[in-house]
Amino acid sequence: MVARLLFCALSGALLVACETVQFQSPPQMPLAACDARWVGDWRIEDLPNEGNEKERQYLRVAADCARWQTLSVGTDEQGNGKADIDDLGQDMTLGFAATANQTYVAALEDNTAAARPDKPVGYTLIAYTFANDGSIELQQVDVRKVANLIIDGRVPGWVEKRDRSPDGRTGASSSFWVFVFGSAEETRAFLEHHDVVKPPWLRLIPADGTDQADIDFFLANSDGTVRKEDGG
Repeated sequence: MVARLLFCALSGALLVACETVQFQSPPQMPLAACDARWVGDWRIEDLPNEGNEKERQYLRVAADCARWQTLSVGTDEQGNGKADIDDLGQDMTLGFAATANQTYVAALEDNTAAARPDKPVGYTLIAYTFANDGSIELQQVDVRKVANLIIDGRVPGWVEKRDRSPDGRTGASSSFWVFVFGSAEETRAFLEHHDVVKPPWLRLIPADGTDQADIDFFLANSDGTVRKEDGG
């Protein structure tokens, strides 16, 4: 689901097929608490799979960016609408940072140190750009490019890649995690001098009235209540 892919990218969690880059510091400190242009309701488009999505994906950002919620709206076996809801701010701190040529959402998981005591804790960055039509294009940091820079000794960091389990089986244990050390100033210089941002991956489209009504309904009935797809 696209909403879960967004959560995966923001959280930096070592989930199945989740490839992430984390930074010891974001490119600016302190982070800005909000970019007011993000506030509102958005429909999420998965650009690599545009037109083939099986569920509708939404993001709601509350006033002052105080709360971020994603919704994946599909149907149950009876044909009723049902939403899977994630509260992105529940387990992470979200903020905004900028370099000379790019703006970023920065996410720091609140419980990472306890869950991964053997690994450093850092920020995940997602680059974003506002288009003239009011949409937002999101871009991930390229885990392979950053990993190669670390391996070549051009930036200090860690690289951990696993494509199979200890007994040699492939599948569920696949992960690719990269960590870059440095201060905010060093992170900003790194991002400004290395082309490590991938092409747009998600697009956020301002939600129309029908989409907003669905978001309102499912958030108000987040206990599992379903809704007919015809809006009834």
